[in-house]
Amino acid sequence: MKKVKVDLQCPFCGFCKILKTAPHRKGIKCPACRQVIFLRWATGVEGYVDKYGYYFHAHEPFALNKINQEFEEAFEDEDDFKPRGFTIRQRLKE
Repeated sequence: MKKVKVDLQCPFCGFCKILKTAPHRKGIKCPACRQVIFLRWATGVEGYVDKYGYYFHAHEPFALNKINQEFEEAFEDEDDFKPRGFTIRQRLKE
C-alpha cells in the first residue's frame, strides 16, 4: 500500500514531525502524547499534494466539535438552567 506524507504539528503537546500514513486515514496518533489528531487534506482536495509534497496536514484535534461542546456545557450560565417536568405551585389559603 502506498503511503503519503503528513505534516504533524500536535496541538496538545507541540510535537512536530513529518510522518507517513495510508491515504485513506482520517486521524493519526501523536507519537509523543498519544492524542488523536485530525488529518486534513493539504490542498483541501483529496488526492493532491501541496508544494512541499504533503498529502495531509495534522494541526487540529480529532472530533473538535465534540471537544467544543464539552467546553460549552462546562461554562453554561446557571441562569439558563430550566428544570424539566417540574412546576412549583402556590398553595391557596382558605
